Amino acid sequence: IIGVARTKAAPLSGLTESSRLPAGQESTDGPLQRRLQQLLLYMRCLQLLSQTLEFARSELKSKRLKPSTSVKNTLATLNERFRHCLSMSKMLNAENILAESGIDPNDTSFTADRILYHYAIEQCQSAALDELFNNPGECVQRYQAAHVILHALQFQTGSQEDKSTLSKYKDAVEKRLHILEEQGYVYAYETISN
Repeated sequence: IIGVARTKAAPLSGLTESSRLPAGQESTDGPLQRRLQQLLLYMRCLQLLSQTLEFARSELKSKRLKPSTSVKNTLATLNERFRHCLSMSKMLNAENILAESGIDPNDTSFTADRILYHYAIEQCQSAALDELFNNPGECVQRYQAAHVILHALQFQTGSQEDKSTLSKYKDAVEKRLHILEEQGYVYAYETISN
């Protein structure tokens, strides 16, 4: 999510990507819209990191999770990312763009997930073009990024219809990656099954 938020900061992202906010929330100001999208993504990341850190804390407290070096390092990384996301959220919302956009601050996950969904679809479209123009390295990276996002979104949504749609798209991406694997472009790809 942090990587997607960073792409929204790039000045050319408005020209190369078509991600938009839900109907009625679009802004004609490109840079402002990109900042709002970044803010929503960082807030979503904060929400997920907070849940993860709270879960780890409860597991440590109940002694089901042992405080090994790798656990401590992982928690330190999660804390660092949490602080980064918090800092970016404060900076991006310094002018109170979230309130001005009319988006409910308590329900930003839906909008952030929609931005991630559109980003995954754009990655698939770009990957298909990379395939068409014989650029397998970029193509594989884009398909893999889209696969990760679609997989995560599939388990975040509560709607059975959305789960089904995301599963179909994820399966299609897996098929493309499998074909690229057969062609020798992907060597360490493993599908994730439910």
